[in-house]
Amino acid sequence: MITMCTQVSESFMGRDVVEKIQCVIELLEAFRRLLFCSSVRSEELQLLFRHPDLIKDSSRCFASASKELCSRRNQCISALKDLRKVQFPNFSSRYAVKEFCLNTASLILCTAATSYKLHSVKMKPMEVLVIDEAAQLKECESAIPLQLPGIRHAILIGDECQLPAMVRSKACSKAEFGRSLFERLTLLGHPVHLLNIQYRMHPSISCFPNSIFYSGKIQDGDNVKSPSYEKKDYLPGPMFGPYSFMNVNGGREEFDDVGRSRRNMDEVAIVLKLVKNLHKEWNRSNEKKLSIGVISPYTAQVIAIKKKLGDEYEREDGFSVKVKSVDGFQGGEEDIIIIPTVRSNESGSIGFLSNAQRTNVAITRARYCMWILGCGRTLMSSESVWQKLVYDAKARECFFDVDQLELLLPGERNPRRKVQLSGYSKGSSARLTTGNKKSEMKHNRRSTGSDEDYERIQESVINKVKLMSIEELTRLDFAM
Repeated sequence: MITMCTQVSESFMGRDVVEKIQCVIELLEAFRRLLFCSSVRSEELQLLFRHPDLIKDSSRCFASASKELCSRRNQCISALKDLRKVQFPNFSSRYAVKEFCLNTASLILCTAATSYKLHSVKMKPMEVLVIDEAAQLKECESAIPLQLPGIRHAILIGDECQLPAMVRSKACSKAEFGRSLFERLTLLGHPVHLLNIQYRMHPSISCFPNSIFYSGKIQDGDNVKSPSYEKKDYLPGPMFGPYSFMNVNGGREEFDDVGRSRRNMDEVAIVLKLVKNLHKEWNRSNEKKLSIGVISPYTAQVIAIKKKLGDEYEREDGFSVKVKSVDGFQGGEEDIIIIPTVRSNESGSIGFLSNAQRTNVAITRARYCMWILGCGRTLMSSESVWQKLVYDAKARECFFDVDQLELLLPGERNPRRKVQLSGYSKGSSARLTTGNKKSEMKHNRRSTGSDEDYERIQESVINKVKLMSIEELTRLDFAM
């Protein structure tokens, strides 16, 4: 019944038949719930099902759940009898059902790759083809649905300023194998209808991508300019406005254990603290739902954040946290987006992070707030779109130097506690205290006189801090 209701065209069956099928499905579901109700006794059910008229006998006392179950049973039987009057085709095989559904459907949804199956089905020709995310589809893939018989009009929907198709082979990439038909038609000067109103992002978020990627042609919809978008103060302080670049000084990028992808554990710690603070404020507020997305260009960073988060927020009703790569977030959106950029070095090297299309996807996923974590010095030296973004954040007074203490909520701050992750001098003593845990490491220039020993000790201290939980970090006493 569900297949008939969802796959067969309403114009073929008629609205009244569809409503009857939906009614039967709802009645059966209600019957199932009551059947497993703890207050229902099996002896009563057996008696009532064998002798339904007993329900009318006032001298007998039955549980209310049993009475309701008996009533639902009678309704189901009546509705199923009513459906017998409907004439359905007699199918001899699964293929016959599939062919019947395709022939009677007015709308068929499938991927470009699986549309080849429609070539083998005897069905009436389709007239209109709509290809969504056409800019992310290789030209050869677009050719599959375009060859379907009867197509008179094709509509390609996409954005060439966002991620193209994935091509791993360098030779294929050089030959532009990943170029889409959408991009080819655009380069050939084919007329393009621009959907120039965006209904997702707060104007403070849409401002930069609009000016850089779309030449200022995109307008903000009335909904994102409404007071409901303006007054979303999820955390107190100017740093946590709709658009913010949080400058993480002293962060360290490193390779993962495999040595293929990069991560930045300082940014991981800040992400965890932000999520924790957002959860606290959400519990205090009247907000019914809050969705957070953490987008990182590096798989190792995604894995590190997921590992630290665990399943802490998975059982929360209304509070969700999704951690994905840029590619995984294309087409998605969340209330708050946090973007740890990972790269932190003196040379300004940022690798594929410099890809403008990838950047555009990452910074256009947020509805109300977008907070970017990164090393401003590295990104400003990169000569990429990220350089422009940092300058834009500074010009708009949305650039903030951040450390762990600045991320504490009001009431959590202790002015005597201090965190310093690196940079202590030779000949000094460092003591780390977290709750009941204490470790002391000393370095004396006279006893060693070795830069390698100093660097090894410094690395050891930093690693100890990185392995601490975010709760331990907020209680950390780092005395010099």
